[in-house]
Amino acid sequence: MTPHPSLVDDGELAVEVTRRISLTELPALHAEASAGRIAGKVVVLPA
Repeated sequence: MTPHPSLVDDGELAVEVTRRISLTELPALHAEASAGRIAGKVVVLPA
């Protein structure tokens, strides 16, 4: 389901990114996720 743009524009819907990591950090992120230590959204950057 795609949220309606006005919800984002009106501030009724927001996505909180808690971390940004590079692709090289992905294995460590998977280990953290398996251990249940990830809270929130993580953005993986290509470089």
